[in-house]
Amino acid sequence: MKIKKIYLKNINSFKGEHRIDFTENPLSSAGLFAIIGPTGAGKSTILDAITLALFNRIPRFDKQISKNSIASNGSILTKGERECAVELEFSCKSGHFISKWWIEMNRNGNLNDYGMEIIDLQTQTPLPFKKGDIPDKNKELIGLSYDQFIKSILLSQGEFAKFLKSGKDERGQLLEDITGTQIYRKLGKKAYELAKEKGQILADLRTNISTEKRKLESPEAEENWQNRKLEIEEYINKANAESTIFKTQIELKKLIDGLQNSINAKEAALVLEQQKFELFNQNQAQKLQNHEKAEPFQTKILELSSQKKEIVSLQNRLKTEEENLQKNQEKLNDFIQKIRNLTKQNEGLNQANALDFLQELKTKITALEKEKNEIEGSKNANELQIQNLLKTIGKQNFNINISEISDENISQIETSIKENEANIQTDFLIVEIESLDEISVKRQELSKKQVSLIDLKQRVEQFIKYTDEEKGLALQIKTQNESTETNKPILEKIQLFLIEIEKKIKQLEADKERLGQSYNFEKDRNLLLKKDEPCPLCGSLEHPFLSHYANNYVEIDLALNNAKKEEKQQQKEFNTCNAAIVSATNLVLNLEQQVATLGQNKKLITTEIEKIKSELNLEKSGNVEQISNQINEIEKQQSVLNLIEQKQVNLVRLNDLLSIAISTKKIQEKYYLIHSSLKKEYDGSDFDKIATDYQTGFLTSQNAIKTIKESKESIQNELQAKELIFEKEKNTIENQVKNIGFEDLNQCRSALLSSDTAKSLRDEKQDLTVAIQTISAQIKEQRA
Repeated sequence: MKIKKIYLKNINSFKGEHRIDFTENPLSSAGLFAIIGPTGAGKSTILDAITLALFNRIPRFDKQISKNSIASNGSILTKGERECAVELEFSCKSGHFISKWWIEMNRNGNLNDYGMEIIDLQTQTPLPFKKGDIPDKNKELIGLSYDQFIKSILLSQGEFAKFLKSGKDERGQLLEDITGTQIYRKLGKKAYELAKEKGQILADLRTNISTEKRKLESPEAEENWQNRKLEIEEYINKANAESTIFKTQIELKKLIDGLQNSINAKEAALVLEQQKFELFNQNQAQKLQNHEKAEPFQTKILELSSQKKEIVSLQNRLKTEEENLQKNQEKLNDFIQKIRNLTKQNEGLNQANALDFLQELKTKITALEKEKNEIEGSKNANELQIQNLLKTIGKQNFNINISEISDENISQIETSIKENEANIQTDFLIVEIESLDEISVKRQELSKKQVSLIDLKQRVEQFIKYTDEEKGLALQIKTQNESTETNKPILEKIQLFLIEIEKKIKQLEADKERLGQSYNFEKDRNLLLKKDEPCPLCGSLEHPFLSHYANNYVEIDLALNNAKKEEKQQQKEFNTCNAAIVSATNLVLNLEQQVATLGQNKKLITTEIEKIKSELNLEKSGNVEQISNQINEIEKQQSVLNLIEQKQVNLVRLNDLLSIAISTKKIQEKYYLIHSSLKKEYDGSDFDKIATDYQTGFLTSQNAIKTIKESKESIQNELQAKELIFEKEKNTIENQVKNIGFEDLNQCRSALLSSDTAKSLRDEKQDLTVAIQTISAQIKEQRA
């Protein structure tokens, strides 16, 4: 077993959560380390946590821990806390585990029962054991019971002497469990038992030998034994001779019986094979005989079948060509009708002149489309210009269909031009100018005045800001002075409290030192005390409990810690209060300096305001709102100047729009006239593709018909020649098969078997024949 980590929470003097990690430096690299500290620091508590997590026991008590023992003894759970827990992470031969123990108070202030569990870190899941079974499971994992653990692995204070004083049997058992040498005890026991058993057998043998030796001691007895030996040997030799004769006779009898049984079996097998052969002659022999009779004609029959297949193939090809000829003729007629519909020539158009009519229409439509495309370019360019001008001017002002300009549209544009000219004259009156040439001078005049007013507004706003800041600083100075007066009595009160708490800490430290010395004395003395025996030092029969000192020590230590925390808290409050007074004093000085600076800034701002008023010929600067209104009025006049320029630009665009609209209207009229003529000739899209498809389809069908007719004639000639050859050879072979007993060629063909079937029948016949011959020879031999 190897301990990895220890976790404690509110265990005795360890208040709060504490962790000891033996896997990290410096503990992981230390070969040896010590747990040291003053009395009551918690050295034994660390060791208690290990046994508590493993066995729910600690060396200070003789039985398992329960909520009642914790409540009555006032141990384990730190005073004043509601819960405590320990965890031990360890590794052993069985794996890597965490053993946990915990207990807590309920809402009524009473302790609930303790809890325990083991977690397997390899699977990160708790093992399925009840809390009462956890100590036994830990015993199984680490290989030591609680008593063995605290006497070997974890010797508590004063327990080492008990280990040394243990009996040899107890120490031996403990050392065997620690070192794992129990197997040698078992082997020794088994060896002893085996030696005892063999020793008894040896003693019995020796007794028998002694008895026989005593029988052979006299000469008369020895002579009798020798005679008896000769008689026995003669009887044995005679019996052996008779046994040999009987064995030979038995072997001959077995051989004869075996041969007779074999003959009977082979005769039965011979009958079975003869029956199979007879059955073969009835069912299969005729098939094989007919096949062998027809086999010489097999090649010629196959050749005839091949010729028949070729003839059928040619007939199918001829049929296919006739179907293709019909299909292509239908396609050709279909394309002729499509060309008639396209050229609108229902009469006079036939297969001979169809392409001529198609080409004539194609030439006419091409000329019209060329003229249409040429004028369409000018039309599209003008329409694009109109579209761009409308976007710039504002299309919502007109209701114009760009693709079809009307006289009404042109009239709308002319009206808009007159309205814009009138609006520009009205704007001249607003800004007090008479022509476009005066706009630049008027804009400079307004801009200069605007800059001065904006500067004046900023100065006035800055003056108001300085005035507000002065008021705010005065309020802060008043607040900081009041804070200083409030904190001074508090600071004096904290100083007095710190003096008192320092005295209390010194007294508690002295009490803790005194109790610590008493606790160590009582602990050492408790090792020597025995129940109902007088103390060797004082002779008393009653001995104070060590826990009395321990509990008082814990209480004083807790009070000392609380006093130190209170001193630290009050010192912190003293520092905070003192820092607040110093900070307030420094802040007041800084604020007074800022007030003086603001007064100087206000004087400078006042001088600048008077200068701007003089430049603008103003008697009063007015407030910020009045200045803003003057600035807004200037901005409105500037907007009117910008608007006049925009209206002038828009007027130029309207004149351009009027000129292009008049020109576009003439082009559109010519374009639609050509489009109408083209539509009369062909009312559709992509004429070139359709005409080309019709022409290609017409020529393809025409060429296909010519090719099919040539192919059909060639197939007919070839078919006629092959049919003559086939009939001639068929008649010759049919006469030959009739001569050997077949009715016709079909019967001969039906008699032929596949090569595998014929071979199988021949093999079956051969196997049956050989089997009958072999069995007959074996029966004859065995009978002999």
